[in-house]
Amino acid sequence: MSAEDFTAHQEPALQDLEVLCNKTGIVGVRPNMLKAEILFQNKDFEQSRSAWDKAASAKKSAYTAPICNYNAAICSENLGDLDSAVSYYLRSLDTDEFYLSDHAYFSLGRVYEAKKEYDNAIAAYEKIVEEHVTSPWASLAKSRIISLNADKAE
Repeated sequence: MSAEDFTAHQEPALQDLEVLCNKTGIVGVRPNMLKAEILFQNKDFEQSRSAWDKAASAKKSAYTAPICNYNAAICSENLGDLDSAVSYYLRSLDTDEFYLSDHAYFSLGRVYEAKKEYDNAIAAYEKIVEEHVTSPWASLAKSRIISLNADKAE
């Protein structure tokens, strides 16, 4: 299938998904996730974020909720909405089972840096170092902590 064929099938797919996107529970989670992916590929970050949010809200206890919130945070960053990005990253980290928590903490720290909230950034980076010692993100977090503390000392 060519890229043009793929694009031509997206709109009908989105229309077909819409009936299921208003459901709750797992029946609403998966169609909203698929919708969000399609919209993200099309760089429609506003609508993608909305679909990720609906997917997370459709069943908050589902194992998919943290990844949906994480992806909503990425959409928020692409929209330049750093306050929402922080909120979504924090929601993604609101469970012990989130397998991307080290990356989410790093992204949270990076967003805090962009907001010039350096103490919050350091706290986010320190969480990685404490909880994910062997993660590649821990090495990057250590370097950011050193850099931010050096800037504070100047």
